[in-house]
Amino acid sequence: TFAHAKRTGQKFAMLFMDLDRFKLINDTLGHVMGDLVLQQVSERILSCLRAEDTLARFGGDEFCLLLPNIPGKESVAAVAEKILKAVRQPFSINDHELYLSLSLGIAIYPDAGKTGEALLHSADVAMYHVKATGKDNYCFYADTMSNHSNFLSFEQDMHSALEKKQFQVFFQPKVNPSSHMIVGMEALLRWQHPERGLLYPEDFIAVAESSKLIVPIGTWILRRVCEEVVRWQKQGLPRIKVSLNVSPVQLQQTDFADNFIRTLQEFKLQADLFEIEITEHGLYKGEQELVKKLRELSAFGVSVTIDGFGRGHSSLSYLQNFPVNSLKIDRSFVREIEEGQKQTCIADGIAMMAKGLKLNVVGSGVENLYQLDYLRNLGCNEVQGYLYSEAISAQETLDLLENQPSEGLHFKLVH
Repeated sequence: TFAHAKRTGQKFAMLFMDLDRFKLINDTLGHVMGDLVLQQVSERILSCLRAEDTLARFGGDEFCLLLPNIPGKESVAAVAEKILKAVRQPFSINDHELYLSLSLGIAIYPDAGKTGEALLHSADVAMYHVKATGKDNYCFYADTMSNHSNFLSFEQDMHSALEKKQFQVFFQPKVNPSSHMIVGMEALLRWQHPERGLLYPEDFIAVAESSKLIVPIGTWILRRVCEEVVRWQKQGLPRIKVSLNVSPVQLQQTDFADNFIRTLQEFKLQADLFEIEITEHGLYKGEQELVKKLRELSAFGVSVTIDGFGRGHSSLSYLQNFPVNSLKIDRSFVREIEEGQKQTCIADGIAMMAKGLKLNVVGSGVENLYQLDYLRNLGCNEVQGYLYSEAISAQETLDLLENQPSEGLHFKLVH
């Protein structure tokens, strides 16, 4: 497509789409219903396309669409509007009537990028711009879009969210799959927006990263988590390890490791109670500097986990270079684990790789007993997911930990 477009001077468009608030469907109705919704969404998008257009599911609730031989922006806008309109129509699935919408970013070759990677990045930026300015719309990528007044207004909302204490830290238990004991907690950010309601990280992290607000937000999260860990200790609860998601933007700050260590010392907390999670994509940004900071944290006693392993570059060399302790299998691979299947899952390969490198394996997004048994047999040390518990507020987490029986913090599962 690129060679043909370059040779003929023709333009083509890349559209990046994300379902708005799809997580709520998974949270309330479960992933089986979520999968049925995604199938119907795919069918509706396909019904809006020409034979030469290419649609791909990019992961989770994201879709990527390639429109070759486009006469101009107007024709792409017409397709985008057609898709948005199709997805807005109610979905009737298993006696549920659901209303959905899409956020859609558009990048045109060669204006928004001359390679596939550059175009995809531009379409992704445009899509997050739509997310940040109200969702259920489309937007063409533009170099100046970060100056858009709505984008800035969302940024200003985020500034005041810190001052007005609108951010909250939720926790999701990490559990030993054999004993069902709670062995850790993952700290997850939520934003109680005064107008938009409870927002999940995917709704605002892109803006937080592009504006660098993720740096003060990340500092606030660490301090808030430390306060909760101190609170647990004062209640005489067993030691619980907490993991925090760290953005590459945070790791690029020269004083990140120093500040992290200083904060733990201020709260008089042991470093081995903390773990940072970073995505594979994050590790590829400024590799040498990252290695240095991660080694500092590792030497101090903080563990490092690669989050969503298998969705990025998955190079063995960086696993040997980085001070990594654990690999977290991405939830999309855990969802592939189904009863009666004959082919080997990607999860098997990740578990074998981890074993060879003497790394711990964590399974995320565990929803049923079959997945739990499968991951346990693969040698997973920890799992998390709705089978045990969704992410819950700090107070609910304290209640959960306090109400555990004397023999330990554990869940009882009905087989």
